Amino acid sequence: EAKRVLDILEVSDLGRHPPEALSFGQRKRVMLAQALIGHPELILLDEPTSGLDPVAATEVRRLIKQLSRERDFIISSHNLDEIEDICKAIVILNKGRVKANCLIADFTDQDNYLSITLDRPSPLDITRLFHDMQEIKRVDIDPSTHEKISIHFNSDVADQMQIRILERLQRENLGVLDLRRGKALADEIINLVKREKSQN
Repeated sequence: EAKRVLDILEVSDLGRHPPEALSFGQRKRVMLAQALIGHPELILLDEPTSGLDPVAATEVRRLIKQLSRERDFIISSHNLDEIEDICKAIVILNKGRVKANCLIADFTDQDNYLSITLDRPSPLDITRLFHDMQEIKRVDIDPSTHEKISIHFNSDVADQMQIRILERLQRENLGVLDLRRGKALADEIINLVKREKSQN
């Protein structure tokens, strides 16, 4: 069984090494292998990539996503980028109480919201660029940079809306440095906590 899980995590060559001889990244992999012993249906992980360099962290996340096809994971982490990358659902705790329990896509409104960072401030009124697209409900511009825009839309075909919006920007020679579907998870959690404080 030990050989099986070490093979899965691609660390079978470490099986006879004492723990103190392993690097931090190697120990993380061995600990994940330990969690797989006995074919558990549910695996709990606490900050699975904390302290790892970017390459090792990416590899551990890849392994978790691969393994999640056959078993369920519950991951406790303050790394919200990692949570968005690995998880489909989220439970948010504030002072020990559950404040949200839902799909990440629903929480961040991924099907009706685009966050875009342009390669330069727009020389035109960006809201006018989309005035004829009836599905778009609102366009917000970051007043400090005029490079970040948020587009709220109402459509059953979010992928097609994304393509149309990008085509419209390209037509005006506006390059896109970053594109995010949905609101930032961190921003939504902060807003949730602020609402809780204002209600108390």
